[in-house]
Amino acid sequence: ATARCDGTTAHRETCVMGKGWAMAALGGIGLYMAVCRALRYRRRERHRMMCEKGRVQEVFQENAQLEFPFLWYESQEFGLFRTYAIPSISSLLAKTRKFEENTNKRYDDTVFILAEVTEKGLDSSRGELALRRLNAIHGQYGSQISNGDLLYTLSVFVVEPVRWVDRFEWRQCLQCEREATALWWGDVGVMMGIEGVPGDYAGFERVHDEYEERHMAYSPSNVAIGEYTFGLLLSPFPSLLHPFIKRCAHCLMDPRLRAAMRYPDPPPLLSAAVHAVLRIRARFIRHLLPPRPASLAVKRTDAGGEAGGGHRCLFFK
Repeated sequence: ATARCDGTTAHRETCVMGKGWAMAALGGIGLYMAVCRALRYRRRERHRMMCEKGRVQEVFQENAQLEFPFLWYESQEFGLFRTYAIPSISSLLAKTRKFEENTNKRYDDTVFILAEVTEKGLDSSRGELALRRLNAIHGQYGSQISNGDLLYTLSVFVVEPVRWVDRFEWRQCLQCEREATALWWGDVGVMMGIEGVPGDYAGFERVHDEYEERHMAYSPSNVAIGEYTFGLLLSPFPSLLHPFIKRCAHCLMDPRLRAAMRYPDPPPLLSAAVHAVLRIRARFIRHLLPPRPASLAVKRTDAGGEAGGGHRCLFFK
């Protein structure tokens, strides 16, 4: 009910003061939201200028560590998962039995190497060492890993983060940020000796989509590797919640990926709820959270090169 300013003089003065405080509070909230929004978009404009000056690596790293750390990381996890829906990739992983025998180590090795490269940079000693280690791991399997599989996996790390940001983050990527991501991973591909690396984002997107259209299909090895991975990702949560979390994850998969993994289509109501939560999160960040300062960059390796410590990004980052 709305209070009426009538009655005694004292009551009227109290009522007027109350309205004044309410208006001041609303004004303060509005000002805070405007400042947050302005500060957030200021970095976007700075990225535009940085791209014009060729500072590609800085733009790429700021997007991953400052602008969109939560979804950038989660999209890479889902991107790795997508590769398991390619039978030639999943069958080789199943053949080596490393996922079956030690899923945690196999997964952490991949995440740690990628973190070293992205966080330390291609021109750093640790970034170069991580790439050499990655090439050595792939070299063990020789011709069993096709150039097409390598190129597709590379495209996943270009395309999936951008698509997730565009769909679920507080703002979409600038075109120059897309190109910065493509150029950065393109350099990684060249250093890995991958043939046919595209020179722009559109080229990577073409490789990604065409390879999935031709090769993403059901195989028992897809399901096996997917289950090992899900078991690892669900391990921090109570077992009672595993079925629900898994169904929520299905909501973030496209029909082709679900078909290749033989996952059922999620209930429409659950899918709508999951997407609504992500949209609410995006609006909350855009209007109520100031931009993350460089001193609080989200990284998955510490200064000494150890994995773990805080590498899991929080939801509102």
